[in-house]
Amino acid sequence: MHTDLHVDQFLISNDHCVRVIDWGWPSAGAAWVDTALLVIRLILAGHTPAEAEAWAHTVPSFSTTSRDHLAALTSYVAGLWTYRAASGQIPHSHRRARIARDYAAHCVTNASRHHIHV
Repeated sequence: MHTDLHVDQFLISNDHCVRVIDWGWPSAGAAWVDTALLVIRLILAGHTPAEAEAWAHTVPSFSTTSRDHLAALTSYVAGLWTYRAASGQIPHSHRRARIARDYAAHCVTNASRHHIHV
């Protein structure tokens, strides 16, 4: 996993070949995690959660991810970004933290809905 994909991490050549750069935080993990992290980045860029998730569902590993796993990851990211914003580690990161918390709440709610047994 790259774990830090954002607009500055892609090089796109004139022939539309895309390369991911700056592998400063590589990690081993589930194939869907980078896609889930990109969903949050897409929301930060102005896409709605529905639009960002619609794109993410075109990635096979994301589309088969359990709702519980997605809720757990997004909750972790929301906590991490909230800590960084509160501690001043990353200047002007309060918006990022708020959007991550909102998206995590969305994911937790969706996961909870699928555990209701009638």
